[in-house]
Amino acid sequence: MSDEPVTQRPNFAGGFEKERKVVSAHDELEEEIHTEEMANERDRQRSIQNHKMKRCCSISNKLAAAMSAPKVVSPSAKPDNIGSRRNRADGKKK
Repeated sequence: MSDEPVTQRPNFAGGFEKERKVVSAHDELEEEIHTEEMANERDRQRSIQNHKMKRCCSISNKLAAAMSAPKVVSPSAKPDNIGSRRNRADGKKK
């Protein structure tokens, strides 16, 4: 806190209120810019977090879908075709 004496003036409610410290236009502009920069940074961080959450949810949804999907087995990998000479896709002998 500053060592300057605080001047008080009466208000209409019967009490006293502290007089507002005089702030230069330059200081006020700097404060406004700082506030705006902080808000922009906060929005940027929130956007990054939202993107990460969407990406994470998308990946986990794809993983869950892949885990619950029935497994597809290619015809050549079936046990009855093992040792067969007609394992090619066109059905011709090797």
